[in-house]
Amino acid sequence: MLLVGIGTIVDEADPIIFFTIVVAAGVGAALGDWLSYWLGYYYHEQVQRLWPLRNHPELLDKGRAFFKRWGIWAIVLARFSGPLRASVPIVAGIAEMPVLKFQSVNWTSAFLWAFVLLSPGWGSQWLLKHVS
Repeated sequence: MLLVGIGTIVDEADPIIFFTIVVAAGVGAALGDWLSYWLGYYYHEQVQRLWPLRNHPELLDKGRAFFKRWGIWAIVLARFSGPLRASVPIVAGIAEMPVLKFQSVNWTSAFLWAFVLLSPGWGSQWLLKHVS
């Protein structure tokens, strides 16, 4: 909701500022998921000993099944789902999803996510200003 609000506020600014904020939000989201993936990929055994995975090892099995079923779309779906957004990248790393495959979907979905969340506020304000 914060990004939708920011999209509305940026309406008063130049469109270049809107797209700069989209890029900044996308880069921030992608870097955060990149770090999460990296931690899972390189420290998967240590991460599995932490809560909640330590107490619920079946969560990793469910995560692997999620990746097996949805493939790269799991990353895209997780990006737009609050509860999955934080956990899917680290599980992708633990499941050793190929780095290039993860990063290409990570960066693409991050920019798509940022644009989709910022656009409703910016677009509705733009329409009101130019159609009236």
